[in-house]
Formats: sequence, structure tokens, C-alpha cells
Amino acid sequence: MFMYPIVKQLKTCHVHQEPQSRVDFPASDFGRYIRSMSGDLLANLLSYLSIQDLANLELVSRRVRTVIHDKCGLSVSELHNYNRYFLSLPKAEQQFYQVMVSANPQLLHHLRTVPSVFSPCYPVQCKQEALCAHYTNHFCQQMINAPSVTLAASGCMEFVPVVSSFFLNANHNRLINEDGRARAIHIWAPDNSGNWGRELSMEYTTEINIHNQHGGNILFLPYDRLSGEPPAEGTEFSGHEHLLSVFKRSDSGLWSEAQQMTAVDVYPHFAHPRINEMILSDDGKSLVCIDYESGGVILCCETDGNWRHNNDLSWGDNHEICFSPDSRFLVLFDGAEVFFLARDADGLWSCSSSMAFGPGSNGALASQAESEEYRLFGMEFDMAFSPDSRHFALWSDDVGIFDESIAGTEKEFCVKVAGLGPNRQWSHRLTITKKHNDPGHCFLLCAAFSPDGRLLVVTTITGFDIWGLGDDHRWSPVMQDRAYNEEAGQVLLKLPDIQFSMDSRRLYFMMAASSLDADDDKLRACIWQRRDSGQWECAQTLSSSSLLKCSPRGNTLICRGESESTDIYQYTLTGQWLRQQINQPIKEVCFNRQGCLLASLVAGGSMLLLGLASDGSWQEKNRWRPDGQIRDFEFSPCSRSLQTRVYRNDKEVMTFWRIVPDQP
Repeated sequence: MFMYPIVKQLKTCHVHQEPQSRVDFPASDFGRYIRSMSGDLLANLLSYLSIQDLANLELVSRRVRTVIHDKCGLSVSELHNYNRYFLSLPKAEQQFYQVMVSANPQLLHHLRTVPSVFSPCYPVQCKQEALCAHYTNHFCQQMINAPSVTLAASGCMEFVPVVSSFFLNANHNRLINEDGRARAIHIWAPDNSGNWGRELSMEYTTEINIHNQHGGNILFLPYDRLSGEPPAEGTEFSGHEHLLSVFKRSDSGLWSEAQQMTAVDVYPHFAHPRINEMILSDDGKSLVCIDYESGGVILCCETDGNWRHNNDLSWGDNHEICFSPDSRFLVLFDGAEVFFLARDADGLWSCSSSMAFGPGSNGALASQAESEEYRLFGMEFDMAFSPDSRHFALWSDDVGIFDESIAGTEKEFCVKVAGLGPNRQWSHRLTITKKHNDPGHCFLLCAAFSPDGRLLVVTTITGFDIWGLGDDHRWSPVMQDRAYNEEAGQVLLKLPDIQFSMDSRRLYFMMAASSLDADDDKLRACIWQRRDSGQWECAQTLSSSSLLKCSPRGNTLICRGESESTDIYQYTLTGQWLRQQINQPIKEVCFNRQGCLLASLVAGGSMLLLGLASDGSWQEKNRWRPDGQIRDFEFSPCSRSLQTRVYRNDKEVMTFWRIVPDQP
């Protein structure tokens, strides 16, 4: 890997400044001083105080209390409750709300119109993500108390399969439709009231995948004459040709081309460059452009709003790249080494450290990977950051044998874990080695972090390990080589799906039908639970035949029953699982983010919407039969809407339904 160094000028100051003495106001003059200030000026000054200081001032000054109420609509105590609720959430959940509000102006505008949410919010005491978390919790309580739910259509789009493709971004605030027949793209987005409409249509002929862009207010479009296709032989190339366009969305929903970048702007050191792939960070401030032949680059948005080249990246056949959840780190894996890049306070990226991994660090693997006898096409690798972006794991499972009848020779596979140090340097912390007892068969391996980032689970086809992070920042084994079900230690055909509960105290292993042997009736979905002593034990093996879905918070399990029924297991505050049976089979299930609503496809093609009630049971909130065959359905991250995709009359119809709780 090669990188071009970035030289930074240190900021120095030669002006000697005397410390300023404290300004004291007599108690009699304080009220006069406060009353002499305008409301906007006083609100601006108050915005730099802590909530505790505001609470003290509110007690002694009616003027302060009035300004806070006029500008916020809420008391300081309510501000404090919002922040306290947000800070009580797991780090992964806080990160979710931070990402949501960073690129969702429509949602923020909606929050400002909700009576329980104030505007404008103070920049210090109560951040927008805290308001979003409070609103979502408030919305969830409304759903629980509502006897039924009304679904109001807020947008409908039709697509012709094959000819047209579409992509709905992660925040559900932008949909890109590529119409190959008309050689155009269309951008659809909800307005401030939640109703969807088409905001932009333009010609677009390149076949580059532009879907890996999460933000809702910015879009990068490669210029079709230079992207994806190499230049004709003998064609002169100046480097000043238009290569990339940056489109931005205004608050009113208008899109415009804000910047045109030439080939030299994007790839200043490459000859005849083109864009084959783009990856945008979750916060929308960094973009990776990849040219499969020459390499990759990082583009950054600077303080003036323009995008500029920051650094070069090497690229090849066995390369992977990944942004951390907080978008502050970037990992580049090149098949033998892992390179960690860090984004500094000025937004620029630089390589901070590296870690060896891959065939180059293991002679046996390297020898086997080069052997044509085994017809290997390269090892397969996976990698993941912890939710708090402080740890990173990289692992390999099989060595990519085309023909499973050809026996392999490799008996050891490993998971390598790196940790972030106090100086923003990444270093190797742990290597977990798993032995393969039967190299003649495929070996499967996977690793996953818990939501709090302090547990690491390594799963194989024979069992699992749990590793814990201690207060000394060292990883140590909590459990090793444990069978998923103590009564059945058979080798699985497929790795189970795993999920933690939001508080990282429960771990679910979900067995699919393809995971088990045909005559195996003992391996079922199982729940492992961490006791107060820190020990883990198998708390329950479900009697239902298979586990269909686990709620995002891990408090609800949807299982297929033994007969034509569905079992719902709900975790209570007393630590018990309550079983509720629904007398109809559920084929597909989707939870909302908070786990208080679930949409399901039932027999006959109907859509059933269930909601959690105050007594802990699940009740039917709505049921409808769409005109056509339901292909897909999903809740928006903020739970304000439900998206359905229906196939009818040779077209796919996507509809957004606004969720409105009915009054009890």
C-alpha cells in the first residue's frame, strides 16, 4: 500500500495574553443586567451553559425562565430528562440516532412540528440526536397505548422489473430509480410532512453502482463518458475531463449540481483513471473512489463545502474496505495486511498503523493458495468494527475450494482482533485460533461483537467461544468450545444466525432448516444468558420448530410452531419468557427499530400488523390485503412509515404508508 503524506502547518501564537479576572455582579445588578438583554442575545448566551447551570438560573430569574420557554417550549427539567434518556442508551443505539439525524432534514423538520419536541434546540445542552431518541420513545409509547393503527398512503412509485431498478437508502429518506429504458435516473424523497414525491430527473447512462451512498442530501454521479470504460487506444487524455459531479439537496427539496470534479481532481496521480466503485461514509463527509486498474482515493468535504482529493489507496483483486460506525476510521485490507486510517480534526485522512494478516503471514496457507492442484481462487475474509468503533476483528473461514470433493489440508483458521490506543493508534490485541478436525470438508467461521463492544463471539460449525474485554483492556476467554445445545453436539451444515440483546446480556443462536441434518430433531434455537456473576449458561431451548425473527432489542422472538401456528416469546422484566400463540402461520416477519410493532405476511397473501400492548401481549393493530403479490416490506428506521413492494400487472409498486396511532 502506498500513501502520499499530508503536511500540516502547526498553529502558533506569539501574542502574550494576560489571564482575565473574573467579573462579579452584585445580586441587585444581576436581574437588571439580564433584563437589559434582548431575548435572542440572552438565548445565545444561555446556550453555552450546562443544564445544571440553567436549572439554577431558572430558579432565581423569571427572565431566564421565560426566554428558555419561549425559545424551547420546554422547561430545563424536561431538557435534562431528554439528555438523561439518550445517555442511558447503549453506545450502539446512540450512534444509530447520531447517524439518523446527520442526514435526515425531513425528520428533523417533523420533530420541530411535534408538540412534545421543541425548536430550536440549544447546541450544547440537548443535541438533535437526544431529541430524536426521545421522540422515538414517545412514538413507541403511543403505539403501545393505541387500540389500532391507521396506515395512510404517503407515496407510490411504479417500476418495470429488469428495465428499471431502485434503491432505498438506509435512512429511508431517498430513493434512486435507474430507468434503463429512458436512460435516466429519478430521485424520490419525502417532504417535511412525510409525503413522497419525485424531486429530480436527469439523464444518466453509466452502469456504475451509485447505491452505496447513505446520505439523503448529497449524491455523487460519475460522468458517463469516463466512468467504467477505459479510454480508446490512442485517445489523448489531458486529465481535465469531467469525471465526477456532486449534487446537493436544499431544505426546500431542490437538487442542483454543486461541483464538477475533473479526472485530476479525483485521481491526481493516475493515468487514464475511471470510477468503478464508490463508498460513502455514514456521516457523508468522506468518499472512497476506486479504479480497479490503478487504485483508490479518498475525497473529503472541506469547510468551504467543496470536495477535494485527500489521499491515495492501493487496490487489487483481494482488497476490502470498511468505514467504522462513527466514520472516524477506515480499514483497508489488501490480502496480507490490514491498514488503519484515521480522520483528523481537520477532516483529512492519514495512515496510522497496520497489522499483518493473510496468506503472507502463514506459510502453509500461502503454499496452499498458490497450488493449482486444489484449484483455489483465493481465501475468503470478513471484517467488522465493534459498535463503539474501538475494536476491529478480521477472520477467514475456508480457502475457497471450488470442488468440495477435493480434500483440503488446512487445519487452522484464526480471528485477529485489533484495539484503539489512547494516541489513536491501532495495535494487535488478540489472535483466536480454531482447529479444523476434518479438513476434507468445508470449514465455516464467523465473529461478532456485542452492542456494548465488550464481548466477542466466535462461531464455528462445531460450537462457539465468548471472549470478554476486561477493565485492563485485555481480552480473555469467558467460554470456549461450547456446543450450541448441550444435548446435541453434532457438526452443523451451516452457521447459525446470532444476535445479542440490546443490553448484551442475552445471546441468541437461530438455527435454520439448512443448518441441520435431515434426521436431527434436537438442535433448536437456543438462548444463552449472562448471570450477575458474569457466567453464561443456556437459559432456554425453544420448543418451537424454528426461530424466524428476533426483535432488534432482543426482547421478542417469533417462532414457527409445530402445527399451523406461530409462537411469540416475550421477555419480561422478571426475567421470564411468556409464550403467546397465534393460530395462523407467519411466513415472513419484520420488526420496527424499537420492537413495538411487527409486520408479517400470513396465509392468503395478507399483511398483518401486530403491536405490543401495555400488558406485554401482542395484539392485532391492522390487517389488509393488497392488490397483487407482496414481495417485500420494511419499517423506516424512525418507525414513522412502513414500506411495501407489491408485484402486480407486470410492475413492481412501492408504497410508503404513514403510521398513525388511533386514539384509545
